Amino acid sequence: MFTYDYRGVQNGGKCVYVISEQTSTDIQTHLINGILRIDIAKIVRENDLLNEDELKKLINQLVTNYHLVSSTIAGLGKTTFIQNHAQTLKRQLIKFPITGDFSVDQIGERLLSISTPNAIHFDIGSIENINLLNSILFCLCLFRSYCFSQIIIYLPTDTLFYFELESSPFFTLNQGIYIFRYLDLTILTKFNLNDLIDKEARLLYVTRYLYAIENRIIKDKEITVINEQLITKSMCIDLINKYFIQNKDKNYLSWTQLKIFINVFYHLFNGFSNCGYFRVDALQEPQLRMDIIQTFLHSSNQFTLISVKSVREKQVNLDNVEQIDDLLNNSVIRCDKTQPFTVVFTHSYDPLFVYKTPNDVPKSLLLYFNTLSKKSNRWLSNTTNDIFTDYNKLNHLELFFKLVSLPIKYWNKAICTECFRQYPYDSNTCTECKVSLTKPKSFNTDHIKQFQTQIGQLLEQEYVITPDNYIKMLLVWLRISSTLPVIIMGETQVNLKQIL
Repeated sequence: MFTYDYRGVQNGGKCVYVISEQTSTDIQTHLINGILRIDIAKIVRENDLLNEDELKKLINQLVTNYHLVSSTIAGLGKTTFIQNHAQTLKRQLIKFPITGDFSVDQIGERLLSISTPNAIHFDIGSIENINLLNSILFCLCLFRSYCFSQIIIYLPTDTLFYFELESSPFFTLNQGIYIFRYLDLTILTKFNLNDLIDKEARLLYVTRYLYAIENRIIKDKEITVINEQLITKSMCIDLINKYFIQNKDKNYLSWTQLKIFINVFYHLFNGFSNCGYFRVDALQEPQLRMDIIQTFLHSSNQFTLISVKSVREKQVNLDNVEQIDDLLNNSVIRCDKTQPFTVVFTHSYDPLFVYKTPNDVPKSLLLYFNTLSKKSNRWLSNTTNDIFTDYNKLNHLELFFKLVSLPIKYWNKAICTECFRQYPYDSNTCTECKVSLTKPKSFNTDHIKQFQTQIGQLLEQEYVITPDNYIKMLLVWLRISSTLPVIIMGETQVNLKQIL
């Protein structure tokens, strides 16, 4: 395909025509071949038409009030960086997530609904239509306006733009979006504990516990003796360095990993404080309390489900989707290749220990609970009679009884046996399936047990709980109860939905 440009030029009273032919192919026509044989013809290629350095200078002059932010790996705090920057400038930040098959009209309507935007945060992920996004961002950056179908928006020139780019090795947004090639880019390269916000409630609680462990206060005193005012930022950083970072490769640390650590141990430490079996007045040997909580700390690495280092070191050699899938599959830390030992707490703060075999249980815990069982007939209310039993010897129903002690769903709720939704005890009909609900006859222990047995036998017709899946469900429950995002797929997903 050719386009022709004829321009008349006056030269000493003569009219000279300059003919230009623009083509993106190597097809040689007779006309082109003929012109090339004479000296007046000249080939001009794309790189001759565009001066990258000059273009970057020009765009930087035209585009102001922006920040382009990315990071070497995910979880280094791009969003927090943007929020803190906007807060420093006293700007009200409005976030616009843009990912996948995004809706242009929705973006236009949102921008139109903003009366006086101070700062706009475009959180950009993998995009289906990169060309459309190119045109939108090009116009917004250069002209502060764009026509969205039938909506035309204009933003004041002092509106601050923040562009957060997804940290994906498989999608280079700073190259795919044309105008980003010529804008200055801020790249976050490492996890810096000095940026820690030490006033966050869960972080303070976990830090108080770590301080009590570090100074051996926890062995004979409850956490309430540690005042929040005692914990300084430098002390918090030192404790996180010791108990979280440990021997981890600092090149692959992220705020996401720290959040997982804090949320999981907030749940564990809070359960430890509220569990009657671990209270100071219940333990005759103070050192045992220290041993138990140290055991929990040693389980911290069980909650990183993807080996980030493994993925990052190998990603440079990836050529296709199949290689990417193989890499991710091989980087998953699988339950059958680990030796987990930790604890989850039921709704009544009774402990359920996570282990593969009784040999994985620390001897101090075995000794304590064996001694306790000899002194009292009460044994972990309403759970199995042997706390450290071999799970491989338990059948479906026995494992089900353990799992349903986690939530209150099968204690005082009415359940639909079709979709397994839960309703208040006084409800009678499922609003979705239009069938009668099943519930205990009363809150009597025997009636609740009969109700749980009925549900367990019903589930067994569709899916049998195995010891392996029981352990997986406990680890998933720990993450859920720690308010961490979880993606569950396959057969475990079906059973978890029904049980939890």
